[in-house]
Order: sequence, then C-alpha cells, then structure tokens
Amino acid sequence: MEHAPNIRSERTTATIMCLVIIALLPAGVWGVYKFGIHSAYIILTSIVSCVLIEFIAQKFIFKRDVTIDDGSAVLTGLLLAYCLPPNILLWQVVVGSFVAIFIVKECFGGIGFNIFNPALIGVTVVFLMFSYAPAKWHIDGVSQASPLVGVGTQISSYLDLFIGNVSGSIGEVSKLLLILGALYLFYKRVISWHIPIIYILTVFGLSFLFKQDPIFQVLSGSLILGAFFMATDYVTGPLFTKGKIIFGFGCGLFTVLIRNYGLYPKSVCYAILIMNALVLLIDKYTKPRVYGKQIGDIMKKVFGLLIFLLISGMGFVFAQQKDKPEIGVIIGEPSGISGKIFVSQKNAIDIVAGFGSGLMVHVDYLWHDFEALKVNEGKFPLYYGAGVMIKKENFYVQGKIGIEYLFDTNPLGIFIEAAPAIGNDFVFQGGVGVRYRLK
Repeated sequence: MEHAPNIRSERTTATIMCLVIIALLPAGVWGVYKFGIHSAYIILTSIVSCVLIEFIAQKFIFKRDVTIDDGSAVLTGLLLAYCLPPNILLWQVVVGSFVAIFIVKECFGGIGFNIFNPALIGVTVVFLMFSYAPAKWHIDGVSQASPLVGVGTQISSYLDLFIGNVSGSIGEVSKLLLILGALYLFYKRVISWHIPIIYILTVFGLSFLFKQDPIFQVLSGSLILGAFFMATDYVTGPLFTKGKIIFGFGCGLFTVLIRNYGLYPKSVCYAILIMNALVLLIDKYTKPRVYGKQIGDIMKKVFGLLIFLLISGMGFVFAQQKDKPEIGVIIGEPSGISGKIFVSQKNAIDIVAGFGSGLMVHVDYLWHDFEALKVNEGKFPLYYGAGVMIKKENFYVQGKIGIEYLFDTNPLGIFIEAAPAIGNDFVFQGGVGVRYRLK
C-alpha cells in the first residue's frame, strides 16, 4: 500500500491545500487587525521558513523531488502561526518551523508519511522550550461556571468570544470567521462532518459533568480551529467513518480532561496529537466490513476500542494529579511491564503491556480493599476490577482479581493476580510481579 492518504480523487494535493488556505485567511486577517502588525510578521516568517526548510531538506539533505509547489508547507506554516501568541519572537517561530517541517515531516519521509500533525508538534515544542505564560494573553478552557457574572455580561462575553474580541493566539480568536471557513470547506467537500462535529459535541456534553459552561468551553481556546482545520488532516487522521467518529470522540475526551487536570495549556493541541498516535490502531479495527465478516465482531472491536480509550485517557490525566503511581514487571501470561495509577485512595487504573502468546495490552479499573487481609507490618490489599485487553488483532473484556503486599520499610509491592478474559475465545491469564512506588 502506498503512503497515506490513499483516497483517490481528481483533486490534487495543491488544490486541496489552496482551498484550506483560502478558508483560513479571514481568521488570520482578523488576528492581524486585533493584535497588530507584528502578527503579520509572525505569519509571514512562519510560512517562508517552512517553505525554505522544506526546499533545503528535499533538495540538499534527503535528495528527493522538491514538492514545495503542493502548498503543504505553506499550510503548515499558516497553521503554526495561527496557534502562536502575538508576542512571540520571530526567531522562535523559525524554531517551530524547523521542528514541524524538518523533524516531523521530512525525517519521516515527507508528505503522507508523517504520523503527527507537523504544525501541532511545532507549537508544542515552542511552548515547552520558551515557556510562554498563556494566562497573560490566552483563554483556553477556563474552569468556571460561566465566563462572567450577570446575564447581560455573560451574553456579551459569548459574543466577544464568537466574534474574536478576546485575547488568544493569532488565528484562533474569531470563531465566526473560522466557522465560515469551515462551511466553505464543507461546501467544497474538502472535509466531512464526522470528526469536527463529534469533537465539539463531546466537549459540549462532557462540560456538564464538570459543572462548566458548555458554550464557554466550546468557544474558548483553539477548539474551533483544531476541530475543523487540524483534526481533519488527511494524513494524520483516520480513513474510515467509524474511525473518524472514534477519533473525534477521543479528541473531545482528552481536551476536556487536559483542560481540567493537565498542567499545561494548549489542551486541543495535546488531545489531537494523542489521537494521532492512535490512528493506526483505530484504522485497524474500523475497516469496512469484508464480505462474510460478522458485523457483531466489528462492533465488538469498536466498542472495546472506545472503552480502552476512555480508561487509558482517565489514567493519563489523573496521573498528573495523584501521587505514588507504581511501575514494575510481571512474569506469567503475559510477561512484561506493569503499572498502576491511583485515582483515589482505593481506586486505580492498572495497565499491563507485555508478551505471552503474542503482544497484548491490558487496561483495567481496580478497587482495593485494604481491610480484607490483616498483617502486622505493611499492607495486604485485595483488589478486583474489570477492563479490556488487546491481544494481537482481538479485543477481550476481562475481569481481574489479585492481592498485593506493600512494604512499610521500602517502596516495593509484590503481587499475584489472575485475569480471565472473553472475546473470540476464552483466555485465562495471570502472573506474579513486583512494582516500585514512585514518589
């Protein structure tokens, strides 16, 4: 199979890139009007440096055909600039362009081979390297019941967020112009509704669970820009409809979790990158039904993938808040790496990755009973729970039960556990292991 994207169309890559650039231009013009001429210099620097770096990499370093005329480097530079603060230094923009084009795109083989969205990786590196303080200029998922107190002021705040009379990154502030650009892409059939609409609806719905204003959560930050113009990237997104729905849901889930529990801003950026990493797995289990293939088997895999995504997403974010996660090894079926992340005093996410009769990954939610087994020294909890297992090409639903001895004198725990699982067949697994409690 050729490199992604593998969809056949009469439209060329250059045509698609041109249409997306046209859709993005009004939001950029507003950003320059809002933040001043330096924003125009940032956009120009980002685009020119991306194109030059791609030309140099292809012509002189990797010695392959120069493809700067396809417009992909221009679009990467534009998206990179749109996600940056209006006070960033120009040389720092070039650093982001280098990471996006040379490292993420060209070192992976050029357009179609990159796993992650180049612009988002460039943004991530810039923020981590240069430590911009977004609270001074950026609104990204503020955790509060409503934007402002008072009905009239709240409506005014919604209007400001929608039009773009707020601080933020250069190209993300005007939701009105971004949505108009998205409608243009829908009209031209460049993007489909599945990823962006599911993404936004997931953020909207989950906001209620955190007792937040869902309208504010949708209109703040870079959600609209990310949902319509980054999560829909052909190369780093899923190929099939079911996969796009799962991808959109995952982006929304991680965005909400990172906004509420994460340590860094740019939740949309990190959420899309996490889902980029899962695209191959999503495509694997959401391929269209082959003649003779049971629909039930496919839906079972899709359902299992959603559960796996939900549990591992919760564990990923809670790990940033809770102390003393455990990591170690397990010997048995499977043998490999075992980790446990406590989300409360008695509940934990348990993750196992290893080899037995093949590569497998377990993700379980566990409850601990510290009173079940009494000992004079240390703790001897009984734990039990349920989750999912990915083994080769199959999903299993499994239960888990075990005991663990936790020493008082050192940060070690010794455990033994059993995990019966059912999927296409019945599998009984178990093992013994040791874990180290991190501080």
